[in-house]
Amino acid sequence: MGLGRRGIAVFVAAVAALGLGSGSASAASVQWATDPFPEVCASPVDPACDAGAGDGYIKWGNRTAGIKGYVWDFDEDPADYTKVYFDAFAGSTKVDSDFRTANGQYRPFGEFPIGDPNLVGGIDRVRIQVCSHFPLWPYKECSAPVNVLRN
Repeated sequence: MGLGRRGIAVFVAAVAALGLGSGSASAASVQWATDPFPEVCASPVDPACDAGAGDGYIKWGNRTAGIKGYVWDFDEDPADYTKVYFDAFAGSTKVDSDFRTANGQYRPFGEFPIGDPNLVGGIDRVRIQVCSHFPLWPYKECSAPVNVLRN
């Protein structure tokens, strides 16, 4: 028993709607490997990261990325805090920025998007920098920037 003309037409339409059999993937489905970023200490001279630090991962998408991780600040002064700064780039052009903050705590942050979903080609680099802020001094101490490349 065959499908008949109508059955074949329905089957072909279903295959076309699912994008099967064409051999080409849509640009929206392109994915890259997820990249962890290791612990980044705010102070380059504090290997224990007592002043503050951050770590996590970057999940690359077609035009944007998702960032998830932790930021911590264990300074005893309640006025002091630590920020992890994230800057997204397409080549040498900064496209987007965001940050996460902790004050006297170890604070996880859920995945948030960074980049521009309308940017053809998308972002290809995220720069991460961690700074511990001491407003009463006034002073801040920052890590060297860490670049994570989409590959």
